[in-house]
Parts: sequence; structure tokens; C-alpha cells
Amino acid sequence: MLRITVDSKPLLSARHIFLFCGVITLPVMAYIVYLILQASLRFLVWLLSKTVYRIRVHGSENIPAEGGAILLPNHVS
Repeated sequence: MLRITVDSKPLLSARHIFLFCGVITLPVMAYIVYLILQASLRFLVWLLSKTVYRIRVHGSENIPAEGGAILLPNHVS
């Protein structure tokens, strides 16, 4: 019969379990990035462009709710 005592310590602490899961996740992530390299690079470029470029819209009430619109920047600052 299996007896559980109060003073027995677990094999791994919560910190070690999370560390182990994180270390195991890294090669899986690398393999997935290798499989879908184009989508991964597209995501990284999108993330970089969202971080570097901030778009502010002035006069959004002039953009039509339906139909097309041509948006032209005045200048790059």
C-alpha cells in the first residue's frame, strides 16, 4: 500500500517544473520556425515595423465608412 507522509518533499519544485518545460519548449519552437520560416520572418518584420513606426490618424471623420479611400502621407518625419 502507498503511504504519503506529511514531511515528504516532492521530487521537483514548481520552479524546476517550469524551467524544465521552458527548456523542452525551445527546441520545439526552433523546429516550428524552421518548418514555416517565411511566416516566422513575416511575423518578425511585422512586429519590428509596429515597434518602430507609429501611425497617428488626424481627421478620421473624413474617411468614409463604406467604399474605398486613398490614403497619402504628407511627409516622413
